Amino acid sequence: MPPPPAFDIGVLVAGQPLAGVGVLPGYQQTIYLAVGQTFELDSTGPVAWTVVVGGASVPESGATIDYGGATIQEVLTTTTHFAANTWAFAPLIAPVQVTLYATSLLDASQVATINLI
Repeated sequence: MPPPPAFDIGVLVAGQPLAGVGVLPGYQQTIYLAVGQTFELDSTGPVAWTVVVGGASVPESGATIDYGGATIQEVLTTTTHFAANTWAFAPLIAPVQVTLYATSLLDASQVATINLI
């Protein structure tokens, strides 16, 4: 029998909660954003956030990530909160995907995946 979920992640886009979205360990959620929107991920338990763009991990928190014509700037990273701004200087020619992994600090086998498009 699997252990109970160590956390649940809620999502806010442009300051508004996304109804019906709660990301649990072992699950994957895709969130669609318009360039220029902010997003926040709030976890009910302590997690380590890993940001992956183009197949590569972004090593530090507080990073500004330029990828595919979009810029994502981390503005707050704690064990229960991840927030970032997005923007682009020109229209994007293709969607850009950023993947965030939330790994429980209480049980490293519990990982949730959030794809931001």
